Amino acid sequence: MRSVTTDSQGISLRSLLPDSQFFGANDVYIQTCCGRWDECQENDLYVARVEADADGHEAVELAIGRGAKAVLSERLLAIDVPQCIVENSNEAFARICQTLAGNPSRYLTTFGVTGTDGKTTVSHLLHSILLAAGEEVAVSSSLRTTGSWLDERQPTWNRAGEISTADMANWLCQSTLGGCSQAIIEATSLQLANHHFAGVELDAAIINNIRAEQLDYHNSLTNYRQVTMRLLQYLSPNGFAVMNADDPVSHHLLKELKQPTISFAIKQSAEITASPIEECWSEQMFLLTAGNESAAVRTEIIGRNHIYNCLAAAATALTAGYDLPTVVRGLENVRRIAGRLERVECGQEFGVFVDMANSPRRLAAALATLKRITSGKVICVAAAGSGSHLHRSQLGRVLEHGCHLPIISAPHVPDCQQLELCHQWLDGFRNPASARIIRHRVTAIEWALQKAKPGDCVIITGLGDNAACSLDDGRWQLTDREICQAWLYEHPVSPLINPKSIAKKQPFRLDDFRC
Repeated sequence: MRSVTTDSQGISLRSLLPDSQFFGANDVYIQTCCGRWDECQENDLYVARVEADADGHEAVELAIGRGAKAVLSERLLAIDVPQCIVENSNEAFARICQTLAGNPSRYLTTFGVTGTDGKTTVSHLLHSILLAAGEEVAVSSSLRTTGSWLDERQPTWNRAGEISTADMANWLCQSTLGGCSQAIIEATSLQLANHHFAGVELDAAIINNIRAEQLDYHNSLTNYRQVTMRLLQYLSPNGFAVMNADDPVSHHLLKELKQPTISFAIKQSAEITASPIEECWSEQMFLLTAGNESAAVRTEIIGRNHIYNCLAAAATALTAGYDLPTVVRGLENVRRIAGRLERVECGQEFGVFVDMANSPRRLAAALATLKRITSGKVICVAAAGSGSHLHRSQLGRVLEHGCHLPIISAPHVPDCQQLELCHQWLDGFRNPASARIIRHRVTAIEWALQKAKPGDCVIITGLGDNAACSLDDGRWQLTDREICQAWLYEHPVSPLINPKSIAKKQPFRLDDFRC
């Protein structure tokens, strides 16, 4: 988490942070900074950051011992090096990192995407539209961080799937140097709460929705709403906001915004609207309307949520000056997004989908989509690992009402906890006997696929594109999609599929992962 500048003189903290207080010096000029004591090097500025699980102020002496020449903190400390005191060290650290990197967002058309659901999908849809327009685009999302340049050093991601503050600044800088003209940044609520994007200038801020499902960290919907709306603070003077008029919270906030705003909706009146036309397992079609222009859009990803995501990306691109045919082409070019209602097609006579669906609302939306297009039964394999007891019981309630055959598995959970967590899901059932508990993930998926008949639909939820099981200390991993593909190829319906030829191409044996 170090940030470096090539300026020989460095940057002045007094000029960058005029409201700060200095002790031990009238000003501090820096060329490098660091937000972790164990990464400090000679002549670094050490920033004592306050995080959820650590207070950097407690490690100041260790940072100085490693060569830090000055300290930026939120309170006065008894130290022998110059000290700069600010109100919020996380915000100051982000501003310093962007400045050391040369404020790269000023040289890019930068789009920020946030919201409870759909951030990753909107980022990749917008990325596809910009590529269809011939732009050089870099995108940073929870699924991948890419650019048109080659970089051997990959950005550092934490356990929440977020890129670090310093790496974000360096990534934007490298995107600019690599010839990119556009950058798309997925912004989580935790990043916004910690001021990760201070110093970034956005040309568009996209707020897909604001749901009451991110409250473990933010405590209340009011706090979460305020944190989400913080993205608008980073808009450049000519920037604009994009918001969902069908989302109740966003619809209310639309009246209060001072920034130029474009809205999108399916049910409400808005600048950009969509009307669903048809939907099946393999695709859906809707009519996209922008002012006096309309166009039919056919996507291989299905569901109303995906239509909203398409609207968010389309509204952003159209407002940025791209024409409707280019927008439609870009939306249709996205055929799959890993773990987002991802269809698994191996010639079988029933539907198979893999979806993250790790919240009650997401699970309900996925199950409702499949029930609309399925003539037979909907079979769901859920994952019992994450969340609180209340969260799991709510998921259980949705699972019981949303599918015909609920199956609960427990991946990535110690054996001693598996039954307990599975039974917490059953606390949300009115009829617990209707559910089947199969703790091992591979066995649960195989059992569900065996039960499926022509016209049925199987959906595997809870993990998305994350590893479902592993061997050899985690070095050999399988996702839900790969498990489904392996089983379906072992039990082909079409006589054109030869199981032996498929087995030769498989880099793994499913037997190794069975319990």
